Amino acid sequence: MEKGFKTRCEEMSRSLRAELGLDPAAPLPAEQLASYLGVYLWSVEDLGLAPADVTQLVHSDPDSWSAITVSAANRDAIILNPNHRRGRYSSDVMHELAHLLLGHEPSTMFFAGQENLALRGFNKAAEEEANWLAGALLLPRDALVRLSAQKRPKDVACDEFGVSRQMMDFRMRVTGVERQFSRRRKTVARQ
Repeated sequence: MEKGFKTRCEEMSRSLRAELGLDPAAPLPAEQLASYLGVYLWSVEDLGLAPADVTQLVHSDPDSWSAITVSAANRDAIILNPNHRRGRYSSDVMHELAHLLLGHEPSTMFFAGQENLALRGFNKAAEEEANWLAGALLLPRDALVRLSAQKRPKDVACDEFGVSRQMMDFRMRVTGVERQFSRRRKTVARQ
């Protein structure tokens, strides 16, 4: 990631919340951001595919894919795997929205061989950027500081922000908020 990218993500999260009339530390539901950006959210089950195709996509290997963005006629839609829990769903949607917000080029997909094997390109840098921005949109540093200062239980905060415990722990760690409040607790305990 380029220098300053992580700070830019926090600023983008703050700016989008301001545009939506939200406090910088308020939850930003993925659905609300998608609606604001004019992006449709569809379950693969809503696409009118043949039942056998839905079964193949959704039930044969439920974790083989999470979400994909498709674009047509200047409109974007995110197609989601309906098997994922709320926290994963939120992360999946925000990740796809992050690609759009960052102006990433879509991955290419092509079919190979007689078996109709689908292969897609992968841009590691774009995926890392989308992951970082998605985290900042879901749990900005402002929110993490407030949650820590209020000593809000993590499970309650996860429900409030629609994220998984893994995402909460990750963001607490990588933003330095966990270390910051750990030092504060040690200082208070010594006094």
